[in-house]
Amino acid sequence: MENRTLSYFCSSSSQASPRTRNITTATENTKPWPPLLCPCALVSIICKEILYRYTVSEGKRLDSKAVIANAWHHRSDALSSIGTSAGIGGAILLGDSWRILDPIAAVIVSIFIMKTAVELFVPCMDELLEKSLPDTLEN
Repeated sequence: MENRTLSYFCSSSSQASPRTRNITTATENTKPWPPLLCPCALVSIICKEILYRYTVSEGKRLDSKAVIANAWHHRSDALSSIGTSAGIGGAILLGDSWRILDPIAAVIVSIFIMKTAVELFVPCMDELLEKSLPDTLEN
């Protein structure tokens, strides 16, 4: 059993090695971007922003931090779609040599999402750990 697993691993890795030897040829073999990619991302941005605004208003009306946090989930989806649109749109308009814009946009969006997560996490943890109120509110 172990020999079969090892031989399968070795044969599969030897098959993959020609693909990974020369990374510079990766752009030569890539398929063109689907034409509906950017319009779908734009529709996603609009829908998620509408959901964000509605959910925030309901969260404020109900005074629910959980609902407001869910609204921020919609906003992070919209930010993701903005990054996707910018990265893919730039790659489409500027040509195949600019395909790197898509992963760069993904990294930037992930930084924004982490920032939002920290902004939501810190007040909740303060409340959970019963942090004292600021002096202006205590007096």
